[in-house]
Amino acid sequence: MRLCRYLFASLIASALSSSAVCASTVVQMDLADLSTRAARIFVARCHASEAAAEADRPSTRVEFEVTEVVKGSAASAEVVLLAGGVRDGVRQLVTGMPTFEPGEEVVVFLSAPDARGRSWPIGLGQGKFHVRRDANGDAFVVPGDRAGHASSARPAAPDAPPEPLTVFLDRVRSLAGAQPGAPDAR
Repeated sequence: MRLCRYLFASLIASALSSSAVCASTVVQMDLADLSTRAARIFVARCHASEAAAEADRPSTRVEFEVTEVVKGSAASAEVVLLAGGVRDGVRQLVTGMPTFEPGEEVVVFLSAPDARGRSWPIGLGQGKFHVRRDANGDAFVVPGDRAGHASSARPAAPDAPPEPLTVFLDRVRSLAGAQPGAPDAR
């Protein structure tokens, strides 16, 4: 019995000492904050999302097919490298970092590139809005349906109707002081 307790305590101590624990705080932002802080905003369909090999940490490489540029510039195909992912069979989860699934349509608010040339979603999951289409193909931004995060840049009542994508993008452009645009042909 004593040996079992010793092995259990050793296992717990080993597990706790072998991984670093980091904490972070994400400031809740409203749509005006997201719109003004983002260097680039675009509407896109996720083409692929897969593990990426970075030297110092697990990452996820997300490929987008850009359909409309709302602010800044974007090529018709954009790649974003996000912190967190799977490497050597080990998953690193960055709390609050949005995930993207192939085929999903989104509005993405991105930071200016960092020193490594990577852009990040502004406010992590707050910088991702899901787009849904009805039976007629009309696009809507669905309130509260953002990457599964409880916090939202635009809190909405549970029964709030979806907002037409065109209306949402007009509000974003107005808040950001941006002009409508199409993806660059890069």
